[in-house]
Amino acid sequence: MIQFITRSTKPIRLCIITFAGLSNDPRNIEVFLRACKMIKAIVVEQGVASKVLRRHSLLHGDKIGLKHFKSRTGCLQRSM
Repeated sequence: MIQFITRSTKPIRLCIITFAGLSNDPRNIEVFLRACKMIKAIVVEQGVASKVLRRHSLLHGDKIGLKHFKSRTGCLQRSM
């Protein structure tokens, strides 16, 4: 997936199920966004709603947005 993203010439909106679905370390997210310049937004599913985190705001100001990625406390139960 990383090779596809880094070679892409079109803007990418990356969709993930939870914040921890991409990484549990905010520094990793920052490094990933700096390396993959075509990612313009990260969309996180939150039940019936979605949260859109823009690349520019994560890298240049919204450090609170990056802290959401350090939110995992345990394993999530996917099915009953």
